[in-house]
Amino acid sequence: MLKKLYVTGSLTQDNGEVIFKLTNNLYTGTVTSIESIKINEQEYDLETINIDVGNEKVNVSKITSENPFLLEKGGTFTFRVRGNLNPGKHKIDFSLLTKEAGKIAFDIEDEF
Repeated sequence: MLKKLYVTGSLTQDNGEVIFKLTNNLYTGTVTSIESIKINEQEYDLETINIDVGNEKVNVSKITSENPFLLEKGGTFTFRVRGNLNPGKHKIDFSLLTKEAGKIAFDIEDEF
């Protein structure tokens, strides 16, 4: 069910950033921590990952229980990870904590 958050076909590479999108069609949730984001089993430093929401940019390392991130229902969230990928199929693993559901982990595959 959580895999439905991922926007299939959104994975791209641009100017030294890996870019992909999530759209929240489930319910509004409060992210209190992003534990990890891995691409092809490589874990990325959270300081190298930003989320674009409209005109706002949030560095995921700054998301805490004291400074949570709201995943509004209906919102689209663009993740930008400093790094490079070769064209082809890639696996992305997410692990995060939410106020409402606790730990959430899921993985998806996409290609560009």
